[in-house]
Amino acid sequence: MELVKKLDFTAEELFDQIERSVIYDLRRATGKEYTRDKIAGAKYKKTVGGGRQATEMKVKIRAYRYPEIYEARFTYARGTNTIRYQVEELPEGGVQLTYFEDFASAAPERGLSAKLQRAIYERQVKSRAEKTLKQLEKEARAKTKAAGEIVMPEGLEDGNDKDDAEK
Repeated sequence: MELVKKLDFTAEELFDQIERSVIYDLRRATGKEYTRDKIAGAKYKKTVGGGRQATEMKVKIRAYRYPEIYEARFTYARGTNTIRYQVEELPEGGVQLTYFEDFASAAPERGLSAKLQRAIYERQVKSRAEKTLKQLEKEARAKTKAAGEIVMPEGLEDGNDKDDAEK
């Protein structure tokens, strides 16, 4: 499944969000500190979910080039899931993000049941991708807004400088 979307922020803003998340995940799984130049090729194990729904998976960061591409492969009992974020700056501003996700089942997929499961999976992926992209966009905008906010010294919020008023 591939989803292409135009977003109104820079590739750097988007990849800052992705990078923070990936480095957090790596640190949590390995106990080691990671920097941008150590992300590509990193491998680790993690457990998602809890209780009876817990799933152990192996993760490999297949590609990472800031701020252009992030690709990871997640292998677990049911199969292998591959995701990729690829970003291209647009001349008019903003970026074009291509999100790709694919699942290869560990068991052979045959028949109508497999086709139906595949269709359901792709619908779920698209819905999850849309939510993820909206969250990334929201976080990137919040970071940009926070970085751009100027805190005025007390008394200057309304534009009146006390020294100017006395003159």
